[in-house]
Amino acid sequence: MMTTTHKSPGGFYAWMMENYLNAQNRFADLARDMYEDYCFPHEDDYDAIYDYLVYDCGAATACIAVFRECWKMYQEAYAYA
Repeated sequence: MMTTTHKSPGGFYAWMMENYLNAQNRFADLARDMYEDYCFPHEDDYDAIYDYLVYDCGAATACIAVFRECWKMYQEAYAYA
């Protein structure tokens, strides 16, 4: 279980949109999938997003790995804020 200790003003969803929506990399692929999914959780909660990806979307292992990597970068971006 990974919990949020430092949150951005707009949360993980907003951070992904701001940093990766228009990029061309694996993080951008996740950001675009998030943007196009109207049911994607906007809660700033690792477990809620993970559960959604795994149980509601049946996300591939590679997608889960990218999410975990993005979540770690997100946490690090706000660790000293």
